Amino acid sequence: MSQTPIRFGIIGVGFIGRAHARCCQDIDGIHLMAVADLDKARSQAAAKDFGVEGYEDYKQLLARQDIDAVVVCLPDHLHVKPCLAAAQAGKHVLLEKPLASTLADADQILKAAEAHKCRLMVAHSLRFNLQYAAFRERVRRGDVGLPVHGWVRRNARIIDGRRFQGKTSVILFLAIHDIDFLRWCVGSEVVRVFAMSNRQVLKDVGVDDSVLSVLKFANGFVASMEHSWINPEKFPAVVDAKAEIVGAKGVISVDAFSHGLTAWTDSGPNFSPPSEFLGEVRSSLYEELRHYANCLRCDKDFLVSNHDAYEDLRVALAIHESVEKGTPVDLL
Repeated sequence: MSQTPIRFGIIGVGFIGRAHARCCQDIDGIHLMAVADLDKARSQAAAKDFGVEGYEDYKQLLARQDIDAVVVCLPDHLHVKPCLAAAQAGKHVLLEKPLASTLADADQILKAAEAHKCRLMVAHSLRFNLQYAAFRERVRRGDVGLPVHGWVRRNARIIDGRRFQGKTSVILFLAIHDIDFLRWCVGSEVVRVFAMSNRQVLKDVGVDDSVLSVLKFANGFVASMEHSWINPEKFPAVVDAKAEIVGAKGVISVDAFSHGLTAWTDSGPNFSPPSEFLGEVRSSLYEELRHYANCLRCDKDFLVSNHDAYEDLRVALAIHESVEKGTPVDLL
């Protein structure tokens, strides 16, 4: 593409869609042109807040000739139609993780992107998180020697467990981040998973409270994963996330629980990462969107390939299968 700004539209302006819109405003070389959301009030509010056109029907947004790419921020099971429509309309797509909720849907999206030369990247944001990226760099350059085993944790508050009302799972919402990170970090594919779940607190919603999984990688590395979304509503951190890898020569860990910033006020403790600098957004989302636009502009490969996104989903769905069957599941 030329050196002219990349012009974006956003489909779905809930929490994450609005976060993308804010980033669009703060990144040089990106212009936000329009937003779309089935919820008229939400669409109009976002359009007003960001000074752009708002639509209820995303097809109207896709019909605009002054839009180069779209960010799709819809629930997992609703990814197929807007991605296919965007590809057919000649728009590139940044798609919020996961790629889809089934492999059949994922196949449709990837085939459409290839057929219409749509540059698709799934937004696996840990690759753009400075702490996790530094963690991975040290592992890959051999600081801890051969990775032997490790563990990851990503626990969210119960408001997340309840607000989706069964439209996603703790695996597709939380574990997908760590699946992608571990694959990226150790440079190997998952060949076997074994998982168990617990359903006590959110049984009225019909979803698992927590899932504990063990992943075996082709290179021999083994990782355990803990994912839950039943932390108390007033838990000080939005997400309690940690990771550790033990290697033949050392240990490396990351603690994203507080990001080094703790506030104690009348309303209680709060652990939140800094998200702004000089009035502009600075976050993994910001870096992710900036990377995506730069790759479009310079015709470079994305940090997250379509193969990565597909394999992440395969592992996540294998964990679902293992929970249901109560047995290990092989990925061959």
